[in-house]
Amino acid sequence: MVAFEKGSLDILPEIMASEYARYTRDPQWRGCVQQSDSLNTYYLGFNCRRKPFTDVRVRQALNYALDRPTMLAAILDGRGELARGPVPPKLRRGPAPAGYEYDPERARRLLAEAGYPDGFSMKLYQTADTENLDMCQAVQAYLQAVGIRVSIVQLEWSTFLAAVAEGEAGACWLSWWADYPDGENFLYPLFHSANQ
Repeated sequence: MVAFEKGSLDILPEIMASEYARYTRDPQWRGCVQQSDSLNTYYLGFNCRRKPFTDVRVRQALNYALDRPTMLAAILDGRGELARGPVPPKLRRGPAPAGYEYDPERARRLLAEAGYPDGFSMKLYQTADTENLDMCQAVQAYLQAVGIRVSIVQLEWSTFLAAVAEGEAGACWLSWWADYPDGENFLYPLFHSANQ
């Protein structure tokens, strides 16, 4: 960004979330900012072979506990669209599945039904990236409000990937970016049993 602002670069391919508001509000730069949809999705992933994530009610509770519209507005300045399934909207050919609404009371009820009336403790793995940390801290705060105590574990990329692949991470903050523009490129790599 410094090189761009000094004139050493003609194009800045991406603006960090922390700088987005400054660039889009500054009269010098706002006319230069162009946006395009990308083929990616960010998600909170769970190792469904590890308790308490083996229980669908726990996974549902975590979804109901998160105020995703507020997170999108506050952390990403409204850039993006709320996910409703793993396939980005531009690649979807039919209606999107119903999403989870922010409902902390329902989250608490589901946790109690699953045997966790007082919540539980968990670790949330993420890469050592500022934007990811902001999102994970928001997740941590929302889950704390329903009784889930979250410790954030920041790791360098290759160590993070190994922790996820080897099942060490019970929960992680991840993204998937399309290799080619087809919904299959999200469904097969992320969900097919051959990739487990």
